[in-house]
Amino acid sequence: MRTILVATDLSAVANNAARYAADMAAAINAGLFLLHVYVPPVHYGDILVPLGYDTWLKDTELKMVKLKREILRQSDHPVHVRWEVRTGIYMSELKGACARLNPYAVVIGTTGVTATSRIFFGSHAIDTMKNLPWPVVCVPPGVRFNSIRKIGLACDFSDVSITVPIPEIEHLVTDFNAGLHILHIGDKEAFNAEAVSGAGFLRDHMKNIHPQFHFIQHEDVDEGILDFAQINGVDLLIILPKRHRFLDALVHRSHTRQFVLHHQVPLLAMHAEKKRV
Repeated sequence: MRTILVATDLSAVANNAARYAADMAAAINAGLFLLHVYVPPVHYGDILVPLGYDTWLKDTELKMVKLKREILRQSDHPVHVRWEVRTGIYMSELKGACARLNPYAVVIGTTGVTATSRIFFGSHAIDTMKNLPWPVVCVPPGVRFNSIRKIGLACDFSDVSITVPIPEIEHLVTDFNAGLHILHIGDKEAFNAEAVSGAGFLRDHMKNIHPQFHFIQHEDVDEGILDFAQINGVDLLIILPKRHRFLDALVHRSHTRQFVLHHQVPLLAMHAEKKRV
């Protein structure tokens, strides 16, 4: 059985992402694995066990059981749920769990919503999307899984043969019976021969899923991506972390269009690299 892994800190935002993941898993007949990693304080390179660790562990396990029960009660379809609590370095433990389970995707939540109704991504979310070789879905607060019918892919059409994970995208589109919309944002000068060639390559190598291409003029690439996703009702937006600065923009408070609350489009970070160790 395929598995969707949820990395949760047991916050309200993370618990919502877990519910999203449960419905996503049910849609493709996958199981759900909940992982909570406690990162203890570090002193002189040694990991310290905090006072009251046993009490903390028992309390955390009770929270995981409660989350599992809530997921089973609220899910529209049956889903097999497992969970694990580990102590260590977040990324190391997450990569270790992924190596064991080889998940279909890892689902995480954003940090939260500010007083100005903008959704901000914390360091864990950004680091996970950038550095975890498995597909990572980041779910904004309050977003519920209904279906994935329209998938967007932001692409600069540069070196697409080695930067775009074509087989993985094809599987995703097929699994959810979705349509794929590939968008390139830029000014007039950006639509050069390389962009046309890259689009042609993807068209030829994705002909089984019939992608639609969109060349959009916008002075701000990040805003152009958000505008397209919102106007066109995209259910899931694929970002290629190694090729795009979009993820970096999500952590800067000065970025005026940071996933405004009414936008609410989950991001899927996908890497072309196949090495997963």
